[in-house]
Amino acid sequence: MAKFSYRARDNRNQTQVGVLDVSDAKTVYSMLRGQGLFVIDIKPNTSVSLLKVLGAHFSKGVGSSDIVNFTRQLSVMISAGLTITEALSAIRNQATNQSLEKLVTDLVVSVEGGMSFSEALRQHKKVFPEIYTAVVQSGETSGILDSMLSRLADNLEKERELRGKVKGALLYPAIIFVGVIGVIAVMMIFVVPQMSNLYSQLNIELPFTTQIVIAVSNFFTAFWYIAFGLFVGIYLSFSSWRKTASGRKAFDGFILKTPAWGKLETATNVVEISRTLALLVGAGTPIIEALNSVGRGARNILFQEAVFRVAKKVEKGLSLTVAFSHEIIFPALIVQMARVGEEAGKLDEVMLKMSTYFESEVDRSVKTFTTLLEPLILIMLALVVGFIMISVIMPIYSITQAL
Repeated sequence: MAKFSYRARDNRNQTQVGVLDVSDAKTVYSMLRGQGLFVIDIKPNTSVSLLKVLGAHFSKGVGSSDIVNFTRQLSVMISAGLTITEALSAIRNQATNQSLEKLVTDLVVSVEGGMSFSEALRQHKKVFPEIYTAVVQSGETSGILDSMLSRLADNLEKERELRGKVKGALLYPAIIFVGVIGVIAVMMIFVVPQMSNLYSQLNIELPFTTQIVIAVSNFFTAFWYIAFGLFVGIYLSFSSWRKTASGRKAFDGFILKTPAWGKLETATNVVEISRTLALLVGAGTPIIEALNSVGRGARNILFQEAVFRVAKKVEKGLSLTVAFSHEIIFPALIVQMARVGEEAGKLDEVMLKMSTYFESEVDRSVKTFTTLLEPLILIMLALVVGFIMISVIMPIYSITQAL
């Protein structure tokens, strides 16, 4: 006899755990199924090491790459003739990420319990956004789930690449900024105090700029914890304000008005909105429902509100072209392309082509943004470092002149 720990769910969707002393895992499965339970997992009840506990605690969550691979694998397996339960079980057995394995296990249990796949996905809204479940539901309804999942995987990959470009544009300037801040910190903590002691021994009158630098250096060395607390407080306050409706609107509006960065932000949002709208419309989602889903998925709140207003105008009977033309936040091209798509009856294809065009705009905006930002950061930080150096060296130059 051996002990096996198990996890299972009852008809009320509540998880039950326990340990059974039986001959093998198959017996555990039969006993639990006989009680009307849906088995999640069965494992030998062995002692758990501290290393395993820590590994489970710090295991990574389900990332965007995991979801892309999951969607792609599911599409291939369903197109090969597997049922949704069989495909999910196969993906679960291949999963190396514990969080993904647990997620897929929950999906298997929900589907076996009688839920549709889209309903099972809606139980995990933090992982699968509304747009994802809407496409899956359309695929289930039309009987082309494998095709919809393939298009969804393509969309997720392009979205990941787009965000990677934007993050990459900020990476190099961020490295430069952090590096120079580190140099300034070393000067203020180690170099300036040494020079301050030298000037105190010489008992000379210091220029006003030198007094400022020394005062700042003394504050950071003597009251570093206050400076650190102020920095953390400012960061937390800004983050909290940024999450409020007014703060998000003000910050997102500021970004759109910023030279270079604003153009990049506009192009990025237009790409995501047009591509997602093309995906939903192509999946058979009604235009109003598709617009509302796109609005909820928009990153910039000003674009989000604009898409919601477009949806309301379309619901009142206006054409998509007219509704877009009333929103000045959208480029004129999106209005022209919407007109072409409506007249030709191929809105999804036209929107997809427009997203491709604006992807090239994102590439150009990224180059422009980095070209302007890098020298700007270097100039600003060079002025700060130069001010410190001149302030520190100026008294020495005065002493040399006097001698």
